[in-house]
Amino acid sequence: MATLKPLPRGPGAEPRGVRHIERLDWDTEFFGVQIGRFARTTLPRSRFTQILRSARSEGIECVYLELDADNVDDAALVSAHGFELVDVRILLDLDLKGATCATAAALGVDVGPARDEDPSTLVPIAERSARVSRYFADRRFRRHAARLYRRWIVEACRGWADVVLVARREGAPVGFISCKRDGASAECGKIDLVCVDPRHSGQGIGSVLVSAALEWFRRHGFRRVRVVTQGRNLAALRLYERMAFRVERVSLFYHGWLRPRPRPR
Repeated sequence: MATLKPLPRGPGAEPRGVRHIERLDWDTEFFGVQIGRFARTTLPRSRFTQILRSARSEGIECVYLELDADNVDDAALVSAHGFELVDVRILLDLDLKGATCATAAALGVDVGPARDEDPSTLVPIAERSARVSRYFADRRFRRHAARLYRRWIVEACRGWADVVLVARREGAPVGFISCKRDGASAECGKIDLVCVDPRHSGQGIGSVLVSAALEWFRRHGFRRVRVVTQGRNLAALRLYERMAFRVERVSLFYHGWLRPRPRPR
């Protein structure tokens, strides 16, 4: 396998701290509020209230929490504590031996690595993805969602991703896909972000971009590819189903906003 650069950090991927809740430095800096996440998907039920109280006393304002979709008891527990369900996360997996590909030439589309001048032209396309994200679903983060996706694609071109592939029609970008090594397995690649210009949606460009990504993963010696999408993103789910991806895991993602401790009168 070719040697790739170290996996860059990004939103939700920079834990700091110990115990049950990890502080997320990147998210805290970007959103301007103290953010943490539960380090495990199984909750210590008898201590849950105490853990949240301790997090609040340490200044944590928002907690991310992910549960397996069949964990109904913990789902009831976090809902009772005011956590809001903001995303149904679908993890899909593909064995590259069984991958199918779409042909770009038939659509009049060329696909290749991002160029130095591309980030500014890809930003408006990236903003479209923000509306299906958990950040848009959370009203307290909603005004930041488009800015997050603008930052995402710019930093992906600068090194968050191992490659950003851009689809062009008559020389103008109409969509992109970012790819990186999956931190969980040296043989597994990860599709990070896919977006097609809404003026060109429904024309097969998403299939062409995913096909180009799969070919890139093959050339770099990967055997499997994973991607996470939202349960509300039906277009993406249908695309991955057509390309032989299989659902590996369904999870529920919550945001818990911790109320500040009442001031003494």
